[in-house]
Amino acid sequence: MEVAEEPGKLQILLPMVDGLDAWSWASTEVERAAAALGRSRGEHFTLGVMVELPSSILVIDELAAEVDFLSLGTNDLVQYLLAVDRGNPQVADYARICHPAVLRSLAAVVTAGHRAQVPVSCCGEMAASLIGVMILIGLGVRELSVPPQDLAQIRTFLRRSDSRVLSGLIQTALTMSGATQIEAMLREHLSDWRREYGR
Repeated sequence: MEVAEEPGKLQILLPMVDGLDAWSWASTEVERAAAALGRSRGEHFTLGVMVELPSSILVIDELAAEVDFLSLGTNDLVQYLLAVDRGNPQVADYARICHPAVLRSLAAVVTAGHRAQVPVSCCGEMAASLIGVMILIGLGVRELSVPPQDLAQIRTFLRRSDSRVLSGLIQTALTMSGATQIEAMLREHLSDWRREYGR
């Protein structure tokens, strides 16, 4: 195990954690391996969970109380929440990030993270689309993992957007019951943004 020096403390992210039993087993194994190298959690590394299984959403408050950070694994989470194989072109279009179940699940994770005072970040395709970024920033996520080819577009959008406006949009979206309605509202805002900034 390579351990980075401060300020770049190593962050270890555990994937496919379905609940507290999986977390307890995996975190114990990591801490045992680290101890054998004279390293300890907190001092030399932090330990977090990739939230990508629906089961983890249902116990997110308990998980948030145990971890050092949370990361939204949106690709798998959307796929498993909506029972859509995103690798199958015949059904991939049904993996909709604007689905109310997706928005409410993401909101539950962000809320649990804030309540437990642990950072919540996001990786996956959702952070590479402007609609996805609108949702994530509107929910309160402030750390995004963005592919290099999409970074310029996302950076420009964020620099020229008001997080309070995005928050208001997403709070409205959370009261809606249809993905089509939510997507239309967000696309209308994006169209207005593009008109204003000539993009």
